[in-house]
Amino acid sequence: MATAFSYQEFTGAVTCQRCNGLFEDPRMLNCLHCFCRACLAASSGTGGPSEELTESVETPKISAVECPTCNQPTQLPIDGVLNSLPVATYLCRMVDLYARMPRSGADGAAKAATPVPQDNDQGSVPLDVAGRDELHHQECEECGKTGPGPVVVGFCEQCKHFICKECVDVHRRMKVLSDHVLLDANVQKDDEVFKKITSFNSPNTTRQSKFPICPIHGAVDGGGSDHDDGPAAARLDLFCLKCKTAVCKDCKCVALGRHLSGQKHEVVPILESAEKQRKELEMHICTLKEKQSSMLKEVEALTSKKEKVQEAGREILSTIGSSIAALIKKLEKEKGNLFNHVNSLVETRLGEISEMVKAVEENESQIEFLLQSSAPLLQFSDDLELLKLGTILLHRVNELEARDRSRSPVRSADGAGFVLPLSPARKLLDICQDHVREHHLVDLSKVTVEFSPETTPAKVGEETRFTVVTRYGSGSTCVEHSDVNVDIEEARSCQKLSPTLVPDVELGTYMISFTPKHRGQLKITVKLYTQEIPSSPIFVSVTPSLYDLSQHKVVIPKMEWPWGVACCPSTREVYVTLHSQCLVVVVSNEGKYLRRMGLKGQKTGCLWYPTGIAVGSGGSGHKETFVYVADGKDVGRIQKFSQSGNVVAVYSSSLSDVAGIWLSKKNRRLYVCDQKNCKVVMLNEQLQLISTFGDFLKPAGEFHEVTGGFISPHSLAEDSDGNVYVSDSKSGCIGVFSQRGVHLKTLQKPGNEDEGESFAPTGICVAGDYVYSSDKAANQVVVFHTNGKYVTSYGRFGHGPGQFYNPLSIAVDVDGYMYLCDYTNKRVLMY
Repeated sequence: MATAFSYQEFTGAVTCQRCNGLFEDPRMLNCLHCFCRACLAASSGTGGPSEELTESVETPKISAVECPTCNQPTQLPIDGVLNSLPVATYLCRMVDLYARMPRSGADGAAKAATPVPQDNDQGSVPLDVAGRDELHHQECEECGKTGPGPVVVGFCEQCKHFICKECVDVHRRMKVLSDHVLLDANVQKDDEVFKKITSFNSPNTTRQSKFPICPIHGAVDGGGSDHDDGPAAARLDLFCLKCKTAVCKDCKCVALGRHLSGQKHEVVPILESAEKQRKELEMHICTLKEKQSSMLKEVEALTSKKEKVQEAGREILSTIGSSIAALIKKLEKEKGNLFNHVNSLVETRLGEISEMVKAVEENESQIEFLLQSSAPLLQFSDDLELLKLGTILLHRVNELEARDRSRSPVRSADGAGFVLPLSPARKLLDICQDHVREHHLVDLSKVTVEFSPETTPAKVGEETRFTVVTRYGSGSTCVEHSDVNVDIEEARSCQKLSPTLVPDVELGTYMISFTPKHRGQLKITVKLYTQEIPSSPIFVSVTPSLYDLSQHKVVIPKMEWPWGVACCPSTREVYVTLHSQCLVVVVSNEGKYLRRMGLKGQKTGCLWYPTGIAVGSGGSGHKETFVYVADGKDVGRIQKFSQSGNVVAVYSSSLSDVAGIWLSKKNRRLYVCDQKNCKVVMLNEQLQLISTFGDFLKPAGEFHEVTGGFISPHSLAEDSDGNVYVSDSKSGCIGVFSQRGVHLKTLQKPGNEDEGESFAPTGICVAGDYVYSSDKAANQVVVFHTNGKYVTSYGRFGHGPGQFYNPLSIAVDVDGYMYLCDYTNKRVLMY
């Protein structure tokens, strides 16, 4: 894997970050930073570039060097000796290549190259060699020509040399060299051509085939040269993995002697070891690049999320401002109405009081006149006159008393009885509340609900918890606890549960807890006020904590050699492949026959000894259900059918002897067990190839373990985290893989194969925290915990309840019922 360098990358790679010059005797630290040895000596305070640091006062002996860039310490292999640090020889090669390139007189930077037009019959432009005064003194690597002025004008891709104008002319005149591609070596910072030149001169492409002579055994054998023109046995073409150094064949003999004495020295050819190391490093680099790409995408997603949160915050603040402004406007209007109403009441009441005052004053004046008239009458009249005139006075007194009784009573001056029809404070409070209800800050159409976890099934009799997050658009959480309600009911019986809703620390986040009493499917609905939020509800399956397979609930008989079984979550129908009859039978979850699909044949649309089956919708936003069927024997294909039986897509490339298949609910991928090719194939929903994982697993003695390979992969299943479980009937193991096919762990049944306790897992399914696998060797169903521990086993050979004869596929529907294909007993059992 050759890396293409740009001009700036290459220039930075050959420059010491300490002295800003080209590397001289570069040394690599543990942090992977490289510096000149003299720069490291200066930064560590050891003085000049001495070969070895003494224990004198002027140059104290040190055991570690601190990186000038990241300050990470690097332990010296030999205390006080900087020369014991590893030499970065590759940097020396890069500096040598840098020195060979033409450099401009302005800044001394390396000149990149651009394609040189060739003089041929296609009308190309000749090489322009004018304007070379800015180049330093150079040497042609073909003829050795030098001069005080510019010499190098081109670069030959085939010869891999910088050449002068005369050599360029020779390349064009000589027929044997006419097909060589020339590059103009004077164009600076042209990254595309610069990458070509650096890749042509890379040690990966021009790796030296010569090996130096061993300084110990080469001298003994009489070789006086530093390269492989000496004795073949003395060439340093081997590498000791323990000593981490190059050795010759004689050194290998010494190493083997050490090996026999107890020191494990392993000597391998340098080329073989280097190639292996290079491939391993390239593999790790590819992994790091993938991680880097993933991290960059994550950073981009977080940045986008940050922007969305900020935008949502601004939108909410704007909504708050406009809502409060509208509320203030309404209150101001209501304030005027209330003021006018109070003023009107006051004016009316004042008018009434004025009329009352006038009536009282009139009565008082008449009483005053009556008193003035009666006083002399009572004092100076005789008895006869009093009897005559007193009757008139008494009649007048009775009229005044009657008038006073007919008048409304005078109210006290403190305003008793003067009450407004509605308290102004209460009316203002009602206005505010009505405004909040009518113009709430949360627009219901923009509210979304997120459930976590989404697919974890609930268990009968156990507390189940979900986290609910309400969001406003794509922004932050925003819905108050007092406005949120959650309804949970059983989908089939509509019986409601009583959930507990606890608000979290973060606004708009709640913890829902409930305890289901029956298996089935629950409908969880989140409401804002009394209206259902559009992204709600979700459906949650309730399963038993641990299935009891000793007694089945329903037997679906007359199933001729049932191989695969799958459940449709939307229609609650059960699909079963009948291997020998070459068809698919559809039954209800109560065991009633509904319909059949397929005809026997190898043509497209027909079925040929079908095995695995999977059922699922067309993905996000699609309500239509599709059926995926695997054809076994020599056909080796996957067909995708609509519910009406029409073929939608077919995949058959490279498949042979297909067994179980599984449609992932997490990534919508279809996983296919290819038994003959010993691998698992990943397809998308359109049956297009994505990738494969696994390889043939060679048996190791009498014990087999799935570590990324298979012998005969049979069936697949998936847990709530999206991990894929693959049963291998011949290796006796269940391998657990990530969604991308990385091996995670292995499930194995304890037992002694010598005593006949073999394990041959075929069908497999995951329900809650448990993994159920049918064992055709022992005619049992074996139960594991998802953490890998063996739990228990059910069944034995037979034809009655709790007995099996060659059990195969297992599936669980959305209502928590389990289905098992009892192959040779020709029945499907429901638990």
